[in-house]
Amino acid sequence: MPVSQWLRWTAESRVARRVTPSSGKKYHPKEYWVDYMKSAGKLLLERPDSSVLSLPSLLGPTLSTAVRCRICAPIVWRDMMNFINRFGKVTKAISTVPFNIEYLSA
Repeated sequence: MPVSQWLRWTAESRVARRVTPSSGKKYHPKEYWVDYMKSAGKLLLERPDSSVLSLPSLLGPTLSTAVRCRICAPIVWRDMMNFINRFGKVTKAISTVPFNIEYLSA
């Protein structure tokens, strides 16, 4: 899915500061998305499991904010679920990589 489907170009609520990915094109992601990603990042550091992305304590504030925007409201649920599902596929792919650690006994 192209980045343009995750970032909203126009909306009624505030936007975050400008984001410039490696492509050089400037984006203005919605603040609810930036807040969600920051909170999700913290949770993933504590528990690296894609299931944390759909916790009500994480999704609730995001959805509550997004539905106040007439442009975001009709698409936020679909976009969030799409992101969560795709992140889950990444997690699944990573889990197939062998990770062997040899323990030294004293």
